[in-house]
Amino acid sequence: MSLSSVFIIILALYLLPLIKFVLTVWRKLFFISLTKIPASSDLFKRNIIGSSNPKESKSNNLKFWRGLFRVATVEYILAPFRHYLIGLPVAFAFLVYSGLIIFNYTVMSWSLFGSFIGVIVLMLWTQFSRAQTNLKAAEFIRIYPQMHPDDFILRYRLDLAWGGMAILDKRGMTPINPESLDFTTDKRPIQSYFICAKILIDTMYFAHLCLFAYRKLGEQYVFEVFDGAASFWGKRILQLAKGHLKVMGLDKLNNLKGSFIYIFNHKSVFDFVLAFLALSTIKVNNRHVRIRFILAKDHFKDNPLVYKIFGIGKICEAVNMIFIARKNPKQSNLDLKKAAKFIYEKDIDVAIFPQGTRAKGKFNRSMKRRDAGYYTTIRKKDKNSPLSHIRKGSSHLIWDTLNDLYQRGVNENLNIVFIGINGTGNTLPKSNLKIQTNTDIEFSIGEIIQLNPGILNELFAPQEEAQNDPKRDFLDQTNLMINENLVEAMSLHPMLLQRYLTELKGQFRFENDKIAAIHDTIQEISPQSNVVFQLLDHIYSLPSNHWNGYLSQLSQLLLEKPSEERYLNLLEDVTSELLHLEAK
Repeated sequence: MSLSSVFIIILALYLLPLIKFVLTVWRKLFFISLTKIPASSDLFKRNIIGSSNPKESKSNNLKFWRGLFRVATVEYILAPFRHYLIGLPVAFAFLVYSGLIIFNYTVMSWSLFGSFIGVIVLMLWTQFSRAQTNLKAAEFIRIYPQMHPDDFILRYRLDLAWGGMAILDKRGMTPINPESLDFTTDKRPIQSYFICAKILIDTMYFAHLCLFAYRKLGEQYVFEVFDGAASFWGKRILQLAKGHLKVMGLDKLNNLKGSFIYIFNHKSVFDFVLAFLALSTIKVNNRHVRIRFILAKDHFKDNPLVYKIFGIGKICEAVNMIFIARKNPKQSNLDLKKAAKFIYEKDIDVAIFPQGTRAKGKFNRSMKRRDAGYYTTIRKKDKNSPLSHIRKGSSHLIWDTLNDLYQRGVNENLNIVFIGINGTGNTLPKSNLKIQTNTDIEFSIGEIIQLNPGILNELFAPQEEAQNDPKRDFLDQTNLMINENLVEAMSLHPMLLQRYLTELKGQFRFENDKIAAIHDTIQEISPQSNVVFQLLDHIYSLPSNHWNGYLSQLSQLLLEKPSEERYLNLLEDVTSELLHLEAK
C-alpha cells in the first residue's frame, strides 16, 4: 500500500473533525450556531436519541437532527481510539521522517511533508476542540447535576462532533430523583458484553472530562464539579444497564453535623459506581455529601489501563481519594491515617468497603444470577475466624479519625453510617464482564453510630487493675459493630432464612413440623452466633450441585441441636470447599 493510500485512509478517519473545523470557521464568520435546535421538546429528545415510536418522527427536521446525532455518536466512540491509535503514531512518524531528512537519509517530499503537517494540525485542533467541549460540559454538570442523562448526552455529543451547540442552554431540562430511579424496560433481561463496552467508553469520557477541568481550572473547581459528575456518571451507567435504583433511609442523614465515614458491603463494581448517585441528594454540614472512597492501589493506581487510559485512577487521586496498599500492612496503616486526616483537612466524607474485596456472585438452581454473598470474602490464612470476612482496616480508620479529631481539639461527633447494598451482584458479579439488564438495586441506610473523640479519654483513663490494650479492645469491638450493622442494613439474615426454608419445603419436601422445628432452632442460636447464616451464605455461593449434601447436613444438625462445635466443623468443610473452587 502506497503512502498516499495510507493518508487517504487517515484523512477519512479524520473527516468528521475536518468537517467540524470547516463548520466552526463558517459559523465564526457568519455568526451561525446550533442553538436553534428544539431542545425544549421531550418528543424531540426521544426521537433524536432513537428510543421513540416511528410514527412520531416523520418530520424532515427530526430526521435531519437524528442523522447528525448518529454521526456524532460514531465520532464519540471513535475519537479517543483515533487519537491514540492514529494521531500519536502519525506524529511520531513525522518526527522520524524529519530526522531522516535532517541527517540526509532520505529526500524531502513536499507532498508527504504537507500531508504530515495537515494531519498533525487537524489532530491538535481536534484535541483542543475536545478540551473546550469538556470544559463546557463540566460546567453544565456543575450547574445541573440532577438532569436526565439524555439531556447531557444530546448536547455533549452534538458539540463534540459538530461544534456550536449551546451546551449551557437549559431549555427542556428534565430533573430526576435518584431516590427511586427506574430505567428498566418491559423486555426480558439480557446479559451483554456490548453494554459493558459502552459503559467503559462513557466512563472514560466522564473521567477525562473531570481531568480537563482539573488541569485547566484547578483543584477547587474540580471539587465542585466532581460530585455532580460522579452522580451523573452513576445515572448514565444505570441507564445503560437499564437498572432500577431505590435508596431507602436518606432522611436519617439530612442536616447531620460532624465528620462522616460511610461503610458499605461489597458485591460488585456497581457499588462504587452508584454510591455517588445514591447519596447525591443528602446535605450534611450545610453542603452536599462528598464521598471519597478508600480504593485498592493495585486496581486503581498500579493498573495503567484504569489509572491513565480510562482516567479513573487519576481523577480519583485528584479529588483526594486514598489508594491503599492492601499487600503491605505497614503502608496500609499509613494510608488509613492519611484518610483520617483528610476527613477534617479536606472537608470530605470517607467511604470504605470493610470486606476489602467483592463477594462471590450467587446463582439459583437454574443458573440465573442471585446477587452475591457477604460472609464469603474470606482468606485462607484466617478462615476459622468468626469475622474472617471483615478486614480490620475500617476499625483502624475509625480509630485514626477519632484520634485525629482529638489531637485537633475538635469536639464534634464522628458519624459512622452503615449502608447495605442489594442487587448489584445481579447486574455485574465479580469475575464477569456481562452486564445484566432490568435488575433491581437497593441502597439501604441503616444505623448511624455517633462517636465523640472524647471517648479516647475514657479508654485511656487510669485503671486500678491491669487491663487489656485499650486500642486492641476498641478495634475488636468496632469490627463486631461493623459486622452487625452491615448485616442489619442488608437484611441479610431474613433473606437467607427465607431462601433456606423455601428450599426445605420445595426441594427437600420437608413436612411443616420439621420446618418449624428448624426455624425455632435457628431463632434460638442466632442471638449468640451467626454460624448458621455463615453456613447458608457459603453453601449458596458454591455451585448448585454441592448444595443438597451440605444443606442436608445442616438440616440434620438443626434438628439434633448439638453443640456449636458441630456447626463450626461443618462451616470449616464448606469454607475449604469454597476456597478450593475459587483457587482453581
